[in-house]
Amino acid sequence: MIQNMVLDKYKSERLKLLGFNEPCLVFYTHTDKFYHALKTDTIRNSEHDHITAAPTILQAMEWLMEKKNVIGYTMPSGRHWTWFLSVGKWDAASVDECISPADAYHEMISTALDFLERPAVSSPE
Repeated sequence: MIQNMVLDKYKSERLKLLGFNEPCLVFYTHTDKFYHALKTDTIRNSEHDHITAAPTILQAMEWLMEKKNVIGYTMPSGRHWTWFLSVGKWDAASVDECISPADAYHEMISTALDFLERPAVSSPE
């Protein structure tokens, strides 16, 4: 269940490359294993080269909003969920309806990362 609430390894690595370094309770190893930090410890990307901190959906969205000027939200659409995203003057919306709010956020974060990784885009820090 918790794995649905945190980003997968691919999205976590992409955030790490964009500068994400917030404390996380779970992480991925270089062998793609998913682990919880011990007891109440947290993991930061800057503390370990061989692991990637796995933020929750909320942590990722808060960081994207504060550091990269990304604004996004989900909303119900009948029996499904849809999402909307804004990065500066660029806007996007979901094409497919998602089964759950978590699925909508995962899709939205992935789209935001696609946009932020474009070479011509610079976002306010």
